[in-house]
Parts: sequence; structure tokens; C-alpha cells
Amino acid sequence: MPVWYLFVKVGRGRIIHQQCKATNGSGTEENTATKKSYRGSGGVGFFVRDDIMHKYKVEIVDKETDGIMLMSLTDPISDLSILFLGTYVPPENLVYGHHVEVIFDNLTNLLYLHNSYDMTFVMGDFNSRIGELEDYVEEVDMIDTHCCIDEETNNHGYAFIDFLLEGKLAILNGQICPLEDNFTCISIKGKSIVDYVTTAHENLANVTKFSVMLASKLVEQLNLQGLCEHRASDHSLLLFEFICSNELMTRDSFAGEYPVHCSSGRSKPWDD
Repeated sequence: MPVWYLFVKVGRGRIIHQQCKATNGSGTEENTATKKSYRGSGGVGFFVRDDIMHKYKVEIVDKETDGIMLMSLTDPISDLSILFLGTYVPPENLVYGHHVEVIFDNLTNLLYLHNSYDMTFVMGDFNSRIGELEDYVEEVDMIDTHCCIDEETNNHGYAFIDFLLEGKLAILNGQICPLEDNFTCISIKGKSIVDYVTTAHENLANVTKFSVMLASKLVEQLNLQGLCEHRASDHSLLLFEFICSNELMTRDSFAGEYPVHCSSGRSKPWDD
């Protein structure tokens, strides 16, 4: 399977490129933006490279729930199917963030409803700080402890961990290539990790790389200073690669496979 890039954007303020299109699988196009979003939030959107749109079946599976969007990618030859769930959870200090249990219940219900995919990735801005809380049950789940560079926790963090345990999801941050991990939000308020990429336990061995790129570094590399007149986003870009396979993988079974390159990130609240 060829290398491809998936861009997931979860941002506050108005949505940039709201008219970004994605095929619905029948040859027609539809808007990828969520129909509704939390006040002060730009909703969730997926940006997929054109050649992937032409070679693979890409569908918006669900966009009816505020701050949540599901997209699938299916290989027409092997029938391998991958589900991407992008989400934005409002922070605790906003009224929309006071009912975080409801938000995570919605996410859990959607995962149960769409549990037939070969691989699943859940990602976005969860506004959750988990500190040294574990995302697995000791002596039950056979995964490693993730490295922690943000030692703070908040109420959202505890709800997030409960969601991960319920859904048997593992965090890639600090788990895969921990030396490439970094804070995902850096602002005048401080540094924190609130953006995550997670995957099902059985898919964790398929993930080969994970790193966090600061928005300022991205702007510098792509010479985007002219587009960032005021400042770059205070949220970082999360990059990861995984092996596409509908079989359970082990760490020594990657020879000859093609990695998939993905990124998940937050946009800045652009001004007009």
C-alpha cells in the first residue's frame, strides 16, 4: 500500500477551508465539516490528499454529534478498513466542558457502533491532562507504560482515562518513540499535553513512529511566516506512522510493508 498523508484538524475559531470536500463513496462530494460545533469551537475536519481520494474509498461515516467526526478509509483490493475518529472536547472552564462524561459516553457509543473496522484511531484535542495515570489495567492489558512529561492532571484527564479503559484504547503519546514526544500545547499559560492520538490495543504493534512537532517549527520549515502574521498556533502537530494490515502484527513482522503517515493537529484561531 503506498504512503499517504491524512491531516486531522481540530480547532477553535472559525474553520479554515470549511469547504474542503471528501467523497462519500458514491462518487459525489460532501462537506467534511461537522454540522454543529460548540460555541467558541471550530468543529472537526479531515483533510485527505487527492491521490488517496482517487485510489481508496474514503467516507465520512458520522458527523451528527457535536465535536465528533468519523471517517473511514477502505482499500478496494484488500478490503482493509481503517476508522479515524476526530474530536474536540471543550476545556473544563467552559460551560460546554462541564458535561465531559456525556461527551466521552458519546465517543464510546460511536466506537461500539462502528466496531467492524480492521484498525481504529481516535485523536484530537481532549483538553485532558493525565499526568502519570495509566491507560491500561495492570496484569490484564499487555501494553507498556507510556512515558510522562506532563505530570499534571485535571478532571477531564480522569474521564479520558475511563474512556480509554472502557474502549481498550492506548495512547501513542509517550508510548511510541518516547524521545520524540513533546508538549502539545505551549502558550503564555504554560506547557501541557492535551492533544492525543490513541488506537486499539491490538493495533498498537502496527504503529511504528510517533512524534510531536511544534507549530513554530512547522511554520519555519514550510516558510509560512507570511500566513501567520500574528502568531502560530499554540498547539503542536502530532505525527505518526503505522503499518496497514488486517492481521495482528508483532514488532518483528514489518519487513516489506508500507508505512502510513498521518498527522493530527490544532489550527490557530485565525483572524480575518
